[in-house]
Amino acid sequence: MGVRASLVRRDLAELGGLGTPGKGYEVAAAAAAIRDRLDLTRERPTVWLGVGGRTDWTHAMEALRAVNCSLVGVFDDTDRGRIMGNLSIQPLSRAVAEVRRTAATVAVVASERAARRELLESLVEVGVRAILNLTPRRLDLPAGVVVEQCDLRAQMVRLVSRLGGDGAGQAQRDRGKHGARSAAR
Repeated sequence: MGVRASLVRRDLAELGGLGTPGKGYEVAAAAAAIRDRLDLTRERPTVWLGVGGRTDWTHAMEALRAVNCSLVGVFDDTDRGRIMGNLSIQPLSRAVAEVRRTAATVAVVASERAARRELLESLVEVGVRAILNLTPRRLDLPAGVVVEQCDLRAQMVRLVSRLGGDGAGQAQRDRGKHGARSAAR
């Protein structure tokens, strides 16, 4: 990963007396301390807005569980009635009432239709405080709402631009530099 061991030890030391000199760290205790520091131990009711024909939810559900987000509602106007996990997909028009009922504080926005400003502002009014935006649309929401942008299109542009015009590009050149550095040691 390119991170020095001393930096990791210093960061872990900030969490309290986890390690033993000459022995190292108990992984379970260190992981628990990290989850606690990152506030990942509190369950966070979460809604998913916009399904977009998605049929395999395994990866998404694992990602939510990893950070203690429990899916309490799924909303989409085109896939209504289908099942996601153990939830029936409801129309987007029900999202505000369901956020109010479940006290959801996190929303995942996965379609342009779900990224409408008036819908998101209504969700914020009833309790949503953090939004993961999977659409290319930039969200302009009130101060105090945490928004993380995950634009697949922009990430793909960055990825393929690193290939360069010859198809090998920067990624291969980087491997060559690292290989040369390893051989010199």
